[in-house]
Amino acid sequence: MRERRTAQILMIFSIVLAFVELYVVIANLWLLS
Repeated sequence: MRERRTAQILMIFSIVLAFVELYVVIANLWLLS
């Protein structure tokens, strides 16, 4: 039960991190253009 919860938190964290990275890249491209 504990491992499953940790895996879920890691999955959500990685998705959030990916969205943040995408946002940073888009913001940089938008500022440069």
